[in-house]
Amino acid sequence: NDTALLRLAKNLGDTLEQVDLSWCFGIRDAGLAGLLRCSPTLQFFTIVVVSATDFALDPLCDRFGSACPHLKLLSAKNVKRISDACLWKVAANHHPACVIINYYEERMSV
Repeated sequence: NDTALLRLAKNLGDTLEQVDLSWCFGIRDAGLAGLLRCSPTLQFFTIVVVSATDFALDPLCDRFGSACPHLKLLSAKNVKRISDACLWKVAANHHPACVIINYYEERMSV
């Protein structure tokens, strides 16, 4: 759930490099956004079939790239409520080599 995820982010966020939250149905926008804000070393982030929306990725849409500056992979396969528009925004704000996978398992890059 979000409480556990936020606790994880607070205690280990500085050291997390890879997180896979696939099929974690209790995770919502607040937990995901909190994790992203607290994980500056995060490189690989996978969320598959979770109850997230575009708001969960707000920290990655910052045009200054302050959250997760080392991100290499964001996979949001089968996450119905994260739009391609949001993923394009993430792609535009991160290193061109960052691989972003959308709902349909299509690779998105700028």
